[in-house]
Amino acid sequence: MKQFRPIALCNSVYKGLSKILANKIKPLIGDLISPSQVNFIPKRNIQDNIIIVQELIHSMHRMKGKKSFFSIKIDLEKAYDKLNWEFIKSVLEDLKLPGDLVAAIMGCVTSPFIEVLWNGARTQGFYSKRGIRQGDPISPYLFVLCMEKLTHLIMDEVGRKNWHPIKAGRSGPLISHLMFMDDIILLAEASLSQLDCITSCLEKFSRMSGQCVSMEKSCIYFSKNTSQETVDSISSVSGFKIVKNIGCYLGALMRHGRIRRDHYADVISIVYLGRYRCKKKAYYVAWDQLCRPRECGGLGIINLRLQNEAFGQKISRQLINDQNSLWTKVLLGKYGRKQDPNRSLIVRKSDSSLWKNICLARDKLAQHLIWEVGNGKSVLFWTDYWGGWKNNMYDPSLVKPPSSDLELKVCDLVDQETGGWNWSYLENRLDEANFGKLQTTLPPDPSGPDDKLSWIRNNPVVHDELFSWPSDPICRILSYLVEMKESSNGYPFTSKIDSHISFGGLGQQVEKDTIKNFVDGAVNLNSKTGTCGGFICTSNGDWLSGFSLNIGSCSPLEAELWGIWQGLKLAVDLNLRKVWLGSDSKEALLCVESPLSDGFLFVTRKISSIIQFFDHFHMEFVPREYNICADSLAMIGFNCRGGELKLFSSPPASILPLWSDLCKYLLMEHVSFNMHQLSI
Repeated sequence: MKQFRPIALCNSVYKGLSKILANKIKPLIGDLISPSQVNFIPKRNIQDNIIIVQELIHSMHRMKGKKSFFSIKIDLEKAYDKLNWEFIKSVLEDLKLPGDLVAAIMGCVTSPFIEVLWNGARTQGFYSKRGIRQGDPISPYLFVLCMEKLTHLIMDEVGRKNWHPIKAGRSGPLISHLMFMDDIILLAEASLSQLDCITSCLEKFSRMSGQCVSMEKSCIYFSKNTSQETVDSISSVSGFKIVKNIGCYLGALMRHGRIRRDHYADVISIVYLGRYRCKKKAYYVAWDQLCRPRECGGLGIINLRLQNEAFGQKISRQLINDQNSLWTKVLLGKYGRKQDPNRSLIVRKSDSSLWKNICLARDKLAQHLIWEVGNGKSVLFWTDYWGGWKNNMYDPSLVKPPSSDLELKVCDLVDQETGGWNWSYLENRLDEANFGKLQTTLPPDPSGPDDKLSWIRNNPVVHDELFSWPSDPICRILSYLVEMKESSNGYPFTSKIDSHISFGGLGQQVEKDTIKNFVDGAVNLNSKTGTCGGFICTSNGDWLSGFSLNIGSCSPLEAELWGIWQGLKLAVDLNLRKVWLGSDSKEALLCVESPLSDGFLFVTRKISSIIQFFDHFHMEFVPREYNICADSLAMIGFNCRGGELKLFSSPPASILPLWSDLCKYLLMEHVSFNMHQLSI
């Protein structure tokens, strides 16, 4: 009977109901399951446990001293089929799920009807008494929740100091176990008392859940410094097969040394066997030729060296951006060496090949990373790349700051009284280009999010000397749109902004008592100086306030974004809660809806933050002829000093004729800006 395996035949109606129940559990499961389990958990990956196991095996292989450890690789026998139904129900009830939801889930679990196929004929059917179905949408989540009980038993023993786990590096976390569904790795000190503790936990879990350890597929691996006497005593009691290398875990080789040709002897033998069975002689072909596309004479095989390099850079970036995950804590605890992983990683000869590859990929990745400044507490002002600049701020040809000043963070260069930049310190230490650029950069917000490293958006027109415009740009754009539509699986792109905020959409109306805020930006192409201007008025054409600002050196898009930010800031100062904003720059409005991750992040982040102040906010594209007053106010900014802001309690004399014409349009009922709204 051991060779029989129940195969669940779930119809569409049942799968639909089961999927609905699974979606009820899925949002909760990330908070319920410990970091040691990675399967079917949102934002966790199979590679997480692979990396941890590889590093622990590497440490065990190089281990010295009196303390020795073992690693037991456990495989559960027919894990899905032996799960006890009462155990499943008790787990769901312990989670305090609603009774109706528990009853619905158990209704799905207890419904299988089984008929055995014997010599091609079906025997008399019967109802199952245990187990969960393969292919059922809710089964993986139920199994993961049940396996969490084993984690609780293990952590209880660790908390009582009965179980002595292995420590990943000098400052790394303690690792007692790792799970990927029913594939379990248990780690502890190599002693009979620890083996008894592990056996006790497994027996308790087996009695509760009905699970059973497959001794044939399980094995035990000892650290290098374990004495032969200890190995013999533990193996004789445990019954686990002793291995010199743990072999494969989750499909990856757990090797503590370099990967050699003989590690893939089985694969190579299959290739050679196929070659000798062929009647025609097989010829060797260069690898580069095999990797070419089929239409170019190759076989379309992926270049594994390049793919491995890409994966290394991906892991390296995750190591930077997600330092709270268990696998990053293991790597940094083992190799951190009191260094900031955002800036430098140290490699030694004795380190694992995985860490060496990550560091090699990190050096290449660093060329394409730039800091996104939030609160400015992590970014070095002088030596880090931030704010969208190609180079850092430090220029030895100018007044050289003291060596201690090179460690200043971006937040340290903010004047605490005014909230602006500390120009008295910076004006003699920055070149003209960086000084002008800094004028257009908003200082960090102390209460803002943490700083983080992000990918640089490279413009090939600017950065690629070999770039050439496509001969058929329209066809190229259309093909990109088709790819985007297919990749989105039919789901439209949606904004993550709150419901009281709306963007232009055809036929969309705004509330009558909403004030109107017209803004615009301008740039002198010769001096590269940017300005912005705008005004606020009622729907009846009553002027409330206006502004002109000389931004400094900036691009046209930056000037438009500064106009939006300054206009909204003026509305906040006037304590206006319902705002309609009009701009003649579609690109700037798109940036506000989907903030960029490059040099414009400072302004767009400020705009996104200030929008939350309003009870109702609507943003709309308006034609240039309706925005000529805001454009004129932006032109006034060219007569101001760099960084100077002028406020107008009434329309300036230079724009009075334009203002009179605009008031007429605002009062005419048939004029509607909705005809020109930006469709997003």
